[in-house]
Amino acid sequence: MDENFLENLLGAVIDLTTTERGLAVDSDLAVQKARNIDSALLESEEFMEFTNGCLREALDSGDTVFTNNVITDLSDAPTTNTNFSNLRVIVALPIETKGAIYIDQHIKNGVIHKEIIAKIERLIDELLPVSDQPMSKDEMVKRFKALD
Repeated sequence: MDENFLENLLGAVIDLTTTERGLAVDSDLAVQKARNIDSALLESEEFMEFTNGCLREALDSGDTVFTNNVITDLSDAPTTNTNFSNLRVIVALPIETKGAIYIDQHIKNGVIHKEIIAKIERLIDELLPVSDQPMSKDEMVKRFKALD
């Protein structure tokens, strides 16, 4: 694998989804690259435990995980309209045999659209066979835009 593959893919995914921040991890959940996440948060046990849980679920299932950081079990959801000042929408994308990508953003900036994620999943499927060849973030974005 190109040593920058996950890092470049993270950059492409953040650009394509316009999310605020993200992480690329290898299959052992070791952080390969963080974007817009400060070191204090990366060292926070609560943040990393939650993030690793999302990433592990994606890696173990092989499926993309869509969640948030407040209500992880829908049966616990409030029955009234509640204002969550720290609510973040989250997506964890498994990258077969390579690791995973975690992205999130504050809910006030909108949701992360499933249609875009589905197209990113197709991009990942296309990139995996050539992941050992150097490819920039911009090249990945270009390939995404070429998908029909």
